[in-house]
Parts: sequence; structure tokens; C-alpha cells
Amino acid sequence: MEQPFLLKITMSSNAISYGKPLEVIAVIINNANHQKTITLPIGNDYRAVFSCKLTDTNTKEAWYAQEFSERSFAALVDTELLPGKEHKIILHNLRFSKDNHWSLYLPVGDYQIQCLYDIGKAIKSDNNLSIASNIIQFFITPK
Repeated sequence: MEQPFLLKITMSSNAISYGKPLEVIAVIINNANHQKTITLPIGNDYRAVFSCKLTDTNTKEAWYAQEFSERSFAALVDTELLPGKEHKIILHNLRFSKDNHWSLYLPVGDYQIQCLYDIGKAIKSDNNLSIASNIIQFFITPK
């Protein structure tokens, strides 16, 4: 079955100094031959509709990242996409979790990141379709 959407990520830089924010640019592309609706979070993403998995390439430790907002509300918004069109999301306020302990920054190290758009969580359906992005390697360097 062909995926209705494609998800591609890039980063503003692949070398980030410790204490600086990690910026991920995610692009959702309508891969269908007709208009599709994407449902995305604004404010806080309490359902984890859009999240990232990170792996320390040296220790193989798994991390989880989610965008947090200074806004105290959470909502979902529908966006219509024509065939082949894209919607860009800039993640610049990521929080990181390992073993359910949240942090503003990742430790110094070498990492891989992959983002996930969980359509089933977005539209509150039994459709468990999740779309995974490409994987990017990046580094957290000492200050």
C-alpha cells in the first residue's frame, strides 16, 4: 500500500554546541493523487502526534523528543494539501526524554534522529498509520 504522505527532515546544522537548541525542519508531502487533509498539533502536543526518536550512536541509548510550546493550550488543526504539495514544520523547542526524565538538552555525543507522524493519534481513529522520516546523523559538541 502506498503511503498517503511522505515525511522528510533536515536540520539547520549537523553540529550543535551543547546548550544550543536543536532545530529540525520537517516537511510532510501529499503523496496521493488527490487532495488530502493532515491534522497537526498547535500548542502542546499532548497526544504525541508528531515526535522524534533519537539514538546515541556510541551507547545505543534511545531518546525521545517532542516539541513543547510556551502556550498553555493544546489543539489540533486540519490543513488541506493538494497532490504533491508540502507543509513545513519547524521544530525548535524540542524537549528530550530518556527513561521518562525530561531535559532541555542532549548530552554531548553522536546521534541519529528520525521523526514520526502518527496519523492514528491525530484523527482519533483505529487507523494506526504512522509515517517515519528519513534518518539524519548529528553531533552535540562541547561548548
